[in-house]
Amino acid sequence: MFGEDPQREAEARVAEAREALEKAEQELRVGKTGTRSPAAAAPPSPIRTGTSSAYSRDELTAIRTWAREHGHQVADRGLPTKAVLDAYDTAQAVATVRKAG
Repeated sequence: MFGEDPQREAEARVAEAREALEKAEQELRVGKTGTRSPAAAAPPSPIRTGTSSAYSRDELTAIRTWAREHGHQVADRGLPTKAVLDAYDTAQAVATVRKAG
């Protein structure tokens, strides 16, 4: 089932799922209002990826707090796993879309 790079394939599936979610939410807004909202027409903001230097100390604290509240196990120090960072970024993106809608 998995090719040479399972992580890339999983990331591609997550990206497709995000796009499908955004499309469904846009269709829901159109159904409710009859028109597209300006927020729905705007492209989604990119999800940040990278190394620990991409996150401030305060951001890492917020990520760890969020992760623990949502059942993830994280260490008190260091960069959380990519899975935790991806889950946090996805949750933040969904929250942003909900606020815009």
